Amino acid sequence: MPLYINGESTGGAYSGGSPPVGAGWARRTSEELHVYANSATGSDSNSGLDASDAKESLEGLTSLVPEITKHNTALHLDGDFTDDFRFGTALLAAPGENHPTLVIDGGPGKTVVADDGGSPWTADIATTLTIGKTGVGWTVDAYQGYMVEIVSGSEAGATRSIQGNTADTLTVNYSWASAPTAAEFRIVRPSTSIDASTVIGLAGRGYVYVQRLYFTGNYHSPNFEGGGGDTYLNMCNLVVNDTAGEAGGGHFYLSGGLFHQMTHFMTDPDTFAFLFGKQYENAGVGMVGGGGISSSGDWLILGSFIAKGSISVNALRALTFYRGSRAGCLNVGPSGGQTVTIYTDSGYATTRISDVSGTGTWGLRVMSGSMAYIGNVDISDCAGHAIEAYYGAVCYLSSTAGSSNGGAAIYAHDDATIILANTPSLSATINGISVDGSTLASDFATITGGTPLVDANRGVLARLKQ
Repeated sequence: MPLYINGESTGGAYSGGSPPVGAGWARRTSEELHVYANSATGSDSNSGLDASDAKESLEGLTSLVPEITKHNTALHLDGDFTDDFRFGTALLAAPGENHPTLVIDGGPGKTVVADDGGSPWTADIATTLTIGKTGVGWTVDAYQGYMVEIVSGSEAGATRSIQGNTADTLTVNYSWASAPTAAEFRIVRPSTSIDASTVIGLAGRGYVYVQRLYFTGNYHSPNFEGGGGDTYLNMCNLVVNDTAGEAGGGHFYLSGGLFHQMTHFMTDPDTFAFLFGKQYENAGVGMVGGGGISSSGDWLILGSFIAKGSISVNALRALTFYRGSRAGCLNVGPSGGQTVTIYTDSGYATTRISDVSGTGTWGLRVMSGSMAYIGNVDISDCAGHAIEAYYGAVCYLSSTAGSSNGGAAIYAHDDATIILANTPSLSATINGISVDGSTLASDFATITGGTPLVDANRGVLARLKQ
């Protein structure tokens, strides 16, 4: 079948003009491409090739994106969009060429979620990872997943994701350059919103950045589908407040041959330069409606990902959960052989699993021969077991802490193996390891003191790292 490329055909009878509908012809970019949509001032009769001549709808915008992306391409969105966001493209580069970058960006605008009666709060609580106001009286974790913006003072212009909050203090995902002084701050979200179903198909090899957007409405969260190749998908500076799906919050659905990453690193949509540094917007991905992630992609890296709901992964090569991330619960399986690494980086808030929204009965569940490496992590407030491992799973724990868990600190059964680098300060109703889910088989101090736990009937082995 001939391929339509920029008004020319690679073969066959068709050779110019608009490609025939349904004939299997495909377009490709011929140079760097920028397309624009503005829901308030745009029109779908406009060219969409300049901010002053923007399209109005997402459909109008995506019609400008070719089926084959060979050059850097940016979709610039501004406003509140209610039509479905659905398109697909293959990122391809000729041998020796740089792989293309695709950016879907909502712009720098912020919408205030909460402040002090129309003005910023003046902070009297501040460290490198917190900011707050004495006596403000917030509901605990009401702003988890939103962003905090400092509007004046020593860190003016800095933005971070909120990992959680007490009655008067916000904990952020990533440290400020220094503890804010004379700071005024407010709670915000990205201004550009998508109140619609979002399905984006990606194939080939290239880099995709989805950033500075607010997903809302009664829809599942964005669905990114891979179609083969080595596509690197990065999401940052996003807030998702969908009401569909688990516990009243939409899920991200990630599938196919994609390298998925959610972090706080952003790309300039005008120059395609990678932006990293404490002076930039450093918010990650916040799921404020109760949702989380369902993924069956190849790789999943979650840095500064904050969700009240669950993360469920299956048939992954590897999952990394770190850099100030937090989730209600994390489920690994049932497909076996997955590798999960959960830890805390220097300069970031402690990585947390805390099921305060009641989305599951455990904190971390690992099964079917998968391996979990858990270091300097807090697992607290789970209705059931803090950690459950079974069907040949292996869990390696180092400096693991937590409290107020309703079941066992670790429930290990059906050929699970638990390896302790040191004595966890992980407390629960059953303070230690249980092999039946209801009684204590051994406490952590006994195991790290040199006495391993072996249950011949259930095949459980818990021991100190050799």
